[in-house]
Amino acid sequence: ALLAVNRVLQASVVETPATFDRGLNRLETGAPRHWTNQWCGTCHKQAYTEWQASRHFVAGTNENFRAQCLDAGGGRQQWCFNCHAPTSPATTLLPMHEPRHLEQLFERPPQWLEQGVGCLSCHVRDGQVLVENVTDKAIAAHPVRRSPELGTAEFCAGCHQFNFKDVFLPDYLHGPFQQASLDEFLDFRHADGFESRCHDCHMPGGSHVMPGGYDNKMLNRALKLELDASWKPGQGQGQGQVEVLVSVAARRVGHKVPGGEFFRSVTLHTWLTDVSGEMLQEVSIKPSRQVEKGAGDVSGGAGSNWPRIEIFSRRRGVFDHDMKALEQPLADSRLRPGETRQFRYTLRPGDDPARFPLQVHAELWYHVMHATEAERFHFSVDAVKSLICSERRPVDRNAQR
Repeated sequence: ALLAVNRVLQASVVETPATFDRGLNRLETGAPRHWTNQWCGTCHKQAYTEWQASRHFVAGTNENFRAQCLDAGGGRQQWCFNCHAPTSPATTLLPMHEPRHLEQLFERPPQWLEQGVGCLSCHVRDGQVLVENVTDKAIAAHPVRRSPELGTAEFCAGCHQFNFKDVFLPDYLHGPFQQASLDEFLDFRHADGFESRCHDCHMPGGSHVMPGGYDNKMLNRALKLELDASWKPGQGQGQGQVEVLVSVAARRVGHKVPGGEFFRSVTLHTWLTDVSGEMLQEVSIKPSRQVEKGAGDVSGGAGSNWPRIEIFSRRRGVFDHDMKALEQPLADSRLRPGETRQFRYTLRPGDDPARFPLQVHAELWYHVMHATEAERFHFSVDAVKSLICSERRPVDRNAQR
C-alpha cells in the first residue's frame, strides 16, 4: 500500500519544463553537487571540447556582455544573467533586480558565470539528464528523462526570442521583440515547406560549437556578395559613366540577416579607386536604385554620398526602454531568407586617362553593435565589426561594354 501511495505521489510531482522562460527566472537544474560541466566532459569528451570553443561557453564573460551589464542605463539586471548564465544562484531576485556586488562578479567570475551556458543549463532538470533518445548506456550512467523538446526550435527560442523588458512591467511579454528568431524561423519553415530546425545550421552533426554571427564561415554561408561594373562612353567631354551593380543575397539561412540582437547590423560599402589606388570621392553619382528579387524596382537611398554605404538592420532609438518606446514599430531593413537585394549606381568619374583603369570595390561588414553603442560601452568601432567578404572589378574606359 505504501508503495502504491509513493507511486501516486511521484506521479503528482510537476516536472520542471525543459524549455527556458525568456530570462524571467533563473534555472533550477536539481543537479547533485558533483555534477559539473567538467564531470559531463569525462564521458562526453568531444561535445565538451566543442562547447569550450563556443560562444555559449563565454556567454557570461565576453566583453560585450560585461560592458552592457555594467552600464547604468542598459543592463545591471538579473534577467540578463538568467539567459547568459542560467545557473546563477540568485534565487530571490526578480528579473529587473540588480544582482549584488555586480562589479565584483566580473572581476572574479564564479564558476556559474565563468562557464556561461553549459551542459547542465540545457541538459539537466530535476536531477535528471535530458535526452532525445533513452539508451541503456545513458540509464546506467545517470538518471535520464526523455525530452524531445531538445531537438526543437522552441527549445532554442527560450533564450533566443524575447521581448524588451520595461522597468514598470518586468514580466512584459507582449511588446516588440528584442530578438525574434523563432517567429522569423517559423515564417521561413512555413514558406519553405520543410520541417527544418535551428540545429540543422547551428548544430550540424550534433556539434556543440554552435556557430552564429561571430563565425565568419557561418556569415559567408548565409550571405553572397556579387559585383558587376562596366564603362559607358558619354556624348561629350567628361560624360562617360561607370555603371555599378551590387547584389547581396541571403541564402541557406532560416531567419532574417542579420539575426539575433536588434542592435546588430550588416553594412555594404561600395567605392571607386583610380589606377594608383586612390579613392575617388569627387564623383558625380545618380540616386541609387534598389531592386528586390521578385519585387520589381524599389527606390533606394537617393543621396549623392560616395563612397556608398547601405545598411541592413532592425533599429529604433538606442536602448529605448520607456513605455512609449514599447509601442513603436521597429524599422527593419534586414534581408529575408532567400532574398536578393541589388543596388545600382551610375558614376561619372571624369575622362582623365591618367586615372584609368579604375577599380570598383564592394565589402560586406558585420557589426555586433552600432557605432553609437560602441561609443557608449567604450569599444572602438573596429572592435565591434568584422569583414565578411569583398569583391572588386576593373573598369577600363577602352573596354567594350
